[in-house]
Amino acid sequence: HQSWIPEGVSIAKCQLMLPQQKVPVPGSLNSEAAIHIEHLSDAIWVTSQDSTYVFNAASGRLLKFQFRGEMLIQSGPIASLWRAPTDNDSGGWIFSFAERWAKAGLDTLHEHEEAVETFVDNFGRFHCASKLVLRTAQKKTVCRLCSHYTVLASGHLNVTCTFDLSPHLPPLPRIGVLMQCRATMQQ
Repeated sequence: HQSWIPEGVSIAKCQLMLPQQKVPVPGSLNSEAAIHIEHLSDAIWVTSQDSTYVFNAASGRLLKFQFRGEMLIQSGPIASLWRAPTDNDSGGWIFSFAERWAKAGLDTLHEHEEAVETFVDNFGRFHCASKLVLRTAQKKTVCRLCSHYTVLASGHLNVTCTFDLSPHLPPLPRIGVLMQCRATMQQ
């Protein structure tokens, strides 16, 4: 009995996306791990354990993160759908990616606040959910961004960003968020 194909040869491969089970991890709810929330003018200060988070009350954006008294980020996540075009992106005249990105207004996006919701859930976690619209200089809507921040009693922060993109966009150079760390952080 002889095999028609040598051992170890793959005929076909397939990658399957398995559902992820997300289990919330509540921090301890004892008095030592409680979340302290303070509303100061246009900002919401959230402190838990060794961490302090500052959110803009109007936009819901994370403004600062401080750990054990040391500022780690200068500004929180902002939407990023643009990157500087390379030579390869520019080739092709009006059909080039760079030309299509600029024509779509990706290089001149402005954020407009839609809604902000803050609350503390039954597990003692602080939530800040914001909805922003990204528009071009010509007021054309390119994307809706929903950002959801969850501060756990342990001091940890979970961030979920969801992009709802206009169906008429060219292939995008980037979809993500940018954050600015303090200048002394080099590694």
